[in-house]
Amino acid sequence: MAKNYPLIGLVLLGSILPLAAQSPFTPRIAAGYSHSLGIAPSGAVAAHGENRGGEIGDGTTTPRLNPVYLTPPTGQTWTQVLAGDFRSTALTAAGEMYTWGSNGYGQFGNGTTTDQRTPTRIAPPTGTTWTGAAAGFGHTVALCANGSLYTWGDNYYGQLGMGSTAMTLARQRIISPAGLPWTQAAAGYNFSLALCSDGSLYAWGSNRDGQLGDGTTTRRTTSVRVAPPTGQTWTQVAGGFWSAAAICSDGSLYSWGNNYEGQLGNGITTGQLAPVRVGPPAGLRWVQVSVGYEHMLAICSDGSLYSWGNNYEGQLGNSTNTGQRTPVRVAPPTGKQWVQVAAGMYHSVALASDGQVYTSGYNFSGELGNGTTRNQNYFTRAYTALASKAAAFAPVVAATPNPFTEDIELQLDTHVAGSVAFALYTSLGQCVREETYAVPATTRSLKIHGLASLPTGVYLLQIGTAGQRQVFRLVH
Repeated sequence: MAKNYPLIGLVLLGSILPLAAQSPFTPRIAAGYSHSLGIAPSGAVAAHGENRGGEIGDGTTTPRLNPVYLTPPTGQTWTQVLAGDFRSTALTAAGEMYTWGSNGYGQFGNGTTTDQRTPTRIAPPTGTTWTGAAAGFGHTVALCANGSLYTWGDNYYGQLGMGSTAMTLARQRIISPAGLPWTQAAAGYNFSLALCSDGSLYAWGSNRDGQLGDGTTTRRTTSVRVAPPTGQTWTQVAGGFWSAAAICSDGSLYSWGNNYEGQLGNGITTGQLAPVRVGPPAGLRWVQVSVGYEHMLAICSDGSLYSWGNNYEGQLGNSTNTGQRTPVRVAPPTGKQWVQVAAGMYHSVALASDGQVYTSGYNFSGELGNGTTRNQNYFTRAYTALASKAAAFAPVVAATPNPFTEDIELQLDTHVAGSVAFALYTSLGQCVREETYAVPATTRSLKIHGLASLPTGVYLLQIGTAGQRQVFRLVH
């Protein structure tokens, strides 16, 4: 029998980087209340699961046990997806936003409360484009290319951040306290979070369980700062139902809010009003986190996946139905690494380095996308998402060490000739080094020097050789 939970809104969304198709912060998979999304090799959005609001986008309200494929608008390419309660959103490489599903609170941002069963364009503010978004239960937070942030939809708890709880169908621009550009947005059930370019984190909306992380349970209708650990900045944030999590520049993970099922990962079930540390495994760093209803998923710098919290339906993917109060490792497919994760209500979605999508957990409406309605407590392959370039050809360059300190060494395959171009990006999309080297005739190796002064954190190294491109996720 289907679980009768009327409300849910979860899924983190990151900013688009220059390496949009490869970045771990550009969501290629998403999990909502009871449906899932991904981007297929064809460039179509793959949607499956519950469809009561038209969130599958195929013009019906029929649940889909297998993926339905939605092609992008003519001349466009889908680059990221997000899922809210009973709605879905996809962004294109050109910065266009399309939304479909439930719109009863005006969460589409098109000035109406009319549901749409097929993708509907949401126009950006004049002079800019969309680069990221996040969906709560009945509200949306969206990021623009110029660093501005807009909210719209339900505002009963002040989740729009505009200083009141008045209902409005018009989008609201949210100015950061320091006047800095916004770089990432996240949304929970009735609250919102956003990162600034200096690594500061702000939250607003419902705070009954301390989900704003400011040490109180006071509802906030304007942004309140979430203090980082001393000497650190925030690099990625995620919102769930009544709890939230964020990763620090030193690679540690902090969580706060509701903790009934141990979803904060700190070994207890007592709620926390301010961030509490969840350390990574020895020698590693956390690089991506996703928050669901009562469980969390996170990926480490070595491509391993950890999960914790509620596991009644097998959503932790560790082959049990036993809840976990601290992170438990979920082995990747043989010879692969985990690239990205998304936590839904009672199910989980994970993307592996071979481009395959894996799912685990509750499956009453087909949210696992495997053609059945059977629950499963381990990750099994559902379908292929964006094809990994590594799957199409043997790697021609290897980058070591990881984590790096002063240098990065590039080991070249024997058939690489000509030149090697590289660009090193921060997790916020800033290019910090960009050079082209001639391929050495004998040593088959190159070194990128002088990196010790870079701030600690996650970096993306893009390497181009003879028309091919590889991207490495590195930690400093």
